[in-house]
Amino acid sequence: MGIELIYHDFDDKTPKSPFEDALVRLSDDATLDIACPYLGLDVLQSITDRTQTWRLVTDVQEWFRSHSGERKELLEFVRSNSGSIHDCRGLHAKVLVGNGTGLVGSANVTYSGLVRNPEMAVLFEDTGEVDELATWFEDLWRRTRAPDFDDLDAYLTETEWLEPEERSRPVLPDTGPSIEASLQRLGESTIEVDETAHSRLVDTVSQAPNRDWMEAYFDWVAEVIECTGLDESDKRIATTVPASSPRLPVNVNHRYVLAAFPQQEQIGIILPNDSKALDELEKFVSDFGPFSTNSDEDPYWFKFPGDPAEFISKDIKADWREIVRNEAQRGERSEYRHYHEPAAYRVAVDEQYRENVLDRAFSARSD
Repeated sequence: MGIELIYHDFDDKTPKSPFEDALVRLSDDATLDIACPYLGLDVLQSITDRTQTWRLVTDVQEWFRSHSGERKELLEFVRSNSGSIHDCRGLHAKVLVGNGTGLVGSANVTYSGLVRNPEMAVLFEDTGEVDELATWFEDLWRRTRAPDFDDLDAYLTETEWLEPEERSRPVLPDTGPSIEASLQRLGESTIEVDETAHSRLVDTVSQAPNRDWMEAYFDWVAEVIECTGLDESDKRIATTVPASSPRLPVNVNHRYVLAAFPQQEQIGIILPNDSKALDELEKFVSDFGPFSTNSDEDPYWFKFPGDPAEFISKDIKADWREIVRNEAQRGERSEYRHYHEPAAYRVAVDEQYRENVLDRAFSARSD
């Protein structure tokens, strides 16, 4: 089937919702995963009764706040299905994933969302996007947890006499992944770059084996920024351009997580000590070795020759991204922050500035 748009025809006055067939198709699958902040209990029960197994990620606080008239029934449903429900504060996605079918759209799983509001959704069937949606949901499920009923009971008691719009306070404990992204190309502010730092960056880049190698490294730096959500002003990250030797390290809190050594044509990365890749990559462990903090959980440091993509599989890269995220939570300020160069950050996230640096570096080298 591929991809299909699901929406109301504004000129069609028939009462049937175009979303119903999609939901029936999804709920007839053996398993169904749902991520949605607002759910009508009657609609949700109709869906979950049709499928064999299901999981739900929702913003439990917002769900109860918005359904004040059926709090007792909702609490009973959540208690009865606590093994299938995870809490994620601030969730806004509306995603349903079955076996080979996925639905992404604006509509909440409520009566109004499905039959009254002008909503839009995209139905995927037997496409690669379904696998990607399933992976996204699995990651969200892993990063969230079941509701704490002591906290939930306290919240319901304390907000029982409040008006619905006031029931967002007091809040339940935050749950779910922390997202702190920034607008790099649409934001109004521009990362200011000192001319001296810019020249040192260009000089360091010019010593790389070729433009493509340097471009690939900057993509890795952009991944550090993307997976941690650390913007240029965050004191936990330091992108530096040391004057003492031609290298471009990225430090997150107390550890290097990535570094380029242009003259040696090497790239270094951090990996967790339980990575399945340790035996496979043992020959690339550098003198940095396991970080020495007298901990059995210290990660390892590897330096690869040439293009790291030759050695880094999808699973290894997932390990790297995970340890980078962990490092971002280990402190509040990088030990190298006073060496931070905005130019080395900007070159990773600003395409125009990156082109400028690469053009200057490699045109100067060829002259």
